[in-house]
Amino acid sequence: MWHPLTIPDVVVPVLKIWHSCGLATFVLENGFFKYKKTNHFVISLLVMLSGLTVYVKVFGVGQNFRSYVTFLHFICIYLQNFALIWFSHRRREKINWVLNEMLSLEKRLVRFSGTTISFVSVGQYLLKYFLLQVILILIVVVAIFLIANLSVIFVIYVVTYYGSMIFGFNLGLFLLFYLLCLRELCKHFNASKITCFKKVRPIYMSIRELSKNFNKCFQGIVLFKIASDFVIAVTSFYLSIYSLKFTRSLVGGIFLLGVSGLSLTTIFIFPFSVAYLFEDLSKQEKLAKKLIVSLLTSSKDGQLSHKPLELFFLQTRHNKIEFNVCGMFLLNCTFIYMIISSMANYLIYTLQFYQVNRSGS
Repeated sequence: MWHPLTIPDVVVPVLKIWHSCGLATFVLENGFFKYKKTNHFVISLLVMLSGLTVYVKVFGVGQNFRSYVTFLHFICIYLQNFALIWFSHRRREKINWVLNEMLSLEKRLVRFSGTTISFVSVGQYLLKYFLLQVILILIVVVAIFLIANLSVIFVIYVVTYYGSMIFGFNLGLFLLFYLLCLRELCKHFNASKITCFKKVRPIYMSIRELSKNFNKCFQGIVLFKIASDFVIAVTSFYLSIYSLKFTRSLVGGIFLLGVSGLSLTTIFIFPFSVAYLFEDLSKQEKLAKKLIVSLLTSSKDGQLSHKPLELFFLQTRHNKIEFNVCGMFLLNCTFIYMIISSMANYLIYTLQFYQVNRSGS
């Protein structure tokens, strides 16, 4: 089992996966991360373009509603990957800053608290997340091969399609790395017995600054990921229901729904995991804020330190540790309920539109 003890132990394997997939490459040199220019992204782009070409040339886009939905479903997955490659190289400097700032926070916390921080739980969470996603995809691919009429073109289509889904896990890996590590840093900060306000405040404000800059850097790609995942999930629901009318037995229908359920699970794991961790991180931030307030309001002579307390509240009132996606919504547990209800509504709209389209034809 993987037992990382420091942040570099956690993130280096993640960055190696990024490098192998053609995303921006970062290497650890002399205790700091540096961007390394590579051309691996060309190979990834060529592979995805070949898969897209196979789909368009072989399957095409027919003049019916189901064909339009299938094409929309397929193209959203590839657009996610193109956007992720573009984002990782376009925002490489800010990503590099986030990595180095997390290293700096870890060193400062260890130095001031006098105790080390273990990231074993972070490594195990990331490993389980990645393995679960890959195993679910492999199960779906094997199931499709068992029930479908195989041909060379069909095999290429399935491999490129689900390979693109695995490629999309890279964003989830990095976001989970950031959230899990920052949560561990906040927990260590809250558990530390530092009583000097001059030492505590800079660390706390650095945590908030890291969260603020991470939000600015990743909110665009996260919005695109969630929006495209929403479309993929709704279209996947529709295509599964549409395919049920071609099944000749109850067992076949149950099997088809099971395969569709596994595919949807791989889609939902990312937003639900991230939303839950942001919710938990927000709770840790509130505990840290209470810790600083208690230091400010306690003194040997029993008098309140009004000026530092007022200044602290002014600095932290409008900058909470939360992920506000382009000002549209907060990525927390409430978002989970919102996306489930929205998916149910849009699925009903899609089915109704299909019935109207079918009646008109």
